[in-house]
Amino acid sequence: MNRKFLAALTGALALLWANTGYAANATSGWVATNISLDTCMQIGELAVAREGFSASRGRTSAFGWRGDENVIIRCIPEHGLVVVFVYSPYDNVVEGVLERIRGVYLGTN
Repeated sequence: MNRKFLAALTGALALLWANTGYAANATSGWVATNISLDTCMQIGELAVAREGFSASRGRTSAFGWRGDENVIIRCIPEHGLVVVFVYSPYDNVVEGVLERIRGVYLGTN
């Protein structure tokens, strides 16, 4: 996996979130998987929608907004990874969202 890419992406998202004027509550996590890009994207859209976010997708990412909160799921099948970023200005939200989305990919949620 390209660690420089993930570091740059994480830094860019942190700057974006820091400029919203809210105290940032952000987290990220990953899931090791052996699924195709199409399957990853379908699961991502489902997981985003199940959390109540407006689901959208790009070429390799599913994402959504729910008020001031957002989630980004990046599918990297060539490295067997799904990376999830969650942001909310509200306390006690991000970890639950992250774990439920991870659970969808792991088949436990």
